[in-house]
Amino acid sequence: MRKNKGITLIALVITIIVLLILAGVSLSLIAGSDGMLGKATKATLETRGAQVEEIVEMWKVESKMNQYAEGDIMTEEELIADLKGRKLVYEEELDEDEKTIVIGSREIYYGLGERIQYTPGNVFEYTPEGYITGINEDYIEGTETRDVGGR
Repeated sequence: MRKNKGITLIALVITIIVLLILAGVSLSLIAGSDGMLGKATKATLETRGAQVEEIVEMWKVESKMNQYAEGDIMTEEELIADLKGRKLVYEEELDEDEKTIVIGSREIYYGLGERIQYTPGNVFEYTPEGYITGINEDYIEGTETRDVGGR
């Protein structure tokens, strides 16, 4: 009797099919729209947005401090030019009329004044600490006092 010491053609074909399936799954995990490369690109965008947001907030604080100390104040135009020079902000991400930068899911307001967004049905109440928003008009009109058993 003769012993076969080699692999059969069927075993070779099955091995190749299994390897092709593994390669396909691996490629979809890496390069797919929700794959590692997509997530890495999104994370890079969000990181850049956070970096710009931090720079803008630091600029606002520095500008307000310099107003009191009568120092040099970097203008909004200089801030935007600096961010563009560092390649952190691109022209299509800027809305100069609204003074906002939109990067990924972040909308960054870069004006020095406070921005209050009005939502219909809400009332703004001013306190020494600043504006309190989100108070529903129905709550204010129908306010009732109720004893909760306190001392």
